[in-house]
Amino acid sequence: MRRGTFTATVTVTSSNGPTDSQTFTIHVTPAGGAGNEPQGAQAPTNQPPGGEPPTATQTFAANAYVTGDNRVVRLYSHGPSWSAELEAVSAFPVTDIVPASITASFGGTQIRAVGVKKVKGDGPHAVMRLAGIFWKGDLLALFGGLPDGRKMVDVLIGGDVGTRGTFKATVSVVVEKGTLTEREYVRASPNPFNPSTTIAFELAKAGRVTLRVYDVSGRLVSTLAAGDMGAGRQEVRWDATRRNGSRVPSGVYFYVLETPERTVKHDLVVAR
Repeated sequence: MRRGTFTATVTVTSSNGPTDSQTFTIHVTPAGGAGNEPQGAQAPTNQPPGGEPPTATQTFAANAYVTGDNRVVRLYSHGPSWSAELEAVSAFPVTDIVPASITASFGGTQIRAVGVKKVKGDGPHAVMRLAGIFWKGDLLALFGGLPDGRKMVDVLIGGDVGTRGTFKATVSVVVEKGTLTEREYVRASPNPFNPSTTIAFELAKAGRVTLRVYDVSGRLVSTLAAGDMGAGRQEVRWDATRRNGSRVPSGVYFYVLETPERTVKHDLVVAR
C-alpha cells in the first residue's frame, strides 16, 4: 500500500429519507514499513555515550585508594603486606579487572599482587572496590632505592580489564624506611597470654639469633631460638613451658632477643 493522505466520501441512501454524504481525510502509513521512525531518529547503538567502543588496546582510567594502616608503608614493620583499593570509573565495572594482572610500579620497578579481596568503599553511596594485596618482601624491592626516613611517593597501579584493554590508577602513599624502635623491632602477641604467645621480629640482614625466656629472678626458663636466621620477618612461639616441658605458673617473665643488630629485652605475662 502506498503511504500518503487520501480523501474518501461516504454516501448513505435511505429508502425513507434523503441521501446523506460525508467526506473523510485518511492518512495512510504502512505498518513496519520504511519511514515509521520519527524524523531525525537514529538506530540505537551499543557503544558508550561520548566515545568509541572499547578495543583491546584501550587504556581505562581507574581510581585507587589507601585506607587505614595502608596509608603508610613501613618497610621493616611487622605487617606482612600492603594493599591498595581499586574503584572502576563508568567505562567498566570493577568485576572486569583480572585479579592476577594487578601490579604496582615505582621508580622503574614493578611488582605483582599476591592476592585480592573485595571491599566496600566508605560513605552512604559507596561502591564495591577490589583491593590488590602486595607482599612485604616485594615492597622492599619496590621502594629499596629510597633513602632512609619518610617520603610521600606516587605508585602506579595497573592491570587488565578482561579482554577489553588495561587500566591505570595512581595512589599516593608515605613510605617509611630506616632504623626501627624497639617496639617496632620486636613484639609478643598476645601479651598477657594463655596458653601461648608469638614473638615476632624483623631482621634487616641474616645472622645468628638467640631468644631466651627468664623469670623475674633472672633464671633461664627456656631457650626458644639459637641459630642462624634469614633477613625479614621471623616468628617464634612460646607455649609457657620450661626446658623440661613442664608448664610455668602465672606471673611475669622476660624474653631477651639478641640479633646482629641489637639486644632487646621485654616482659611477658602468663595469665592462667
